[in-house]
Amino acid sequence: MVNYPKQHFIFELKHQCNFAITAYSELNIAISNQNADKIWSSLELFLIAAAKISIIFWPQEKKYNERGEDLRNLLKVDENVVYKKTDPRNHLQHFDQRLEDWYAKSTHHNLADSNIFPETNFMTGNVDYLRIFLTRRRVFKFEDKEYDIVPIYDSIVELLTEVDKEYENITGQIH
Repeated sequence: MVNYPKQHFIFELKHQCNFAITAYSELNIAISNQNADKIWSSLELFLIAAAKISIIFWPQEKKYNERGEDLRNLLKVDENVVYKKTDPRNHLQHFDQRLEDWYAKSTHHNLADSNIFPETNFMTGNVDYLRIFLTRRRVFKFEDKEYDIVPIYDSIVELLTEVDKEYENITGQIH
């Protein structure tokens, strides 16, 4: 049996789910208002919250694996849930490294970055795209990798339902 402050992890999961849902809502408002800075900041906040949720369930250090497994079982989290992968957040968080890597491999050093398009019909040729957000489908692209944001959002909303049930169990026991 793993020994850890379960109620605090439930509280943290509740916070991160709510942060992700709020950021997604703000992302949709920013898209409607065509506010590029707000689109990127909301997307980044959404992906940070999703990654924090992932790290609670799949800790980066092995000594915490039992806690992650216990919480996944408690909250019925599938091993293949879409927010498990932290790559989208990592591309943004470690952008300095990605930019340096791009420069080393690019042949023409013509960068188009932080672009927002309705769909994938944008310029090609001697242009390298690093970060793109496709507003119609809610897809974040980094170089040639695509990350569909909607399933991540949907799975976090679903998770929040389970977290809320456990939260009520815990708060009922506390009072």
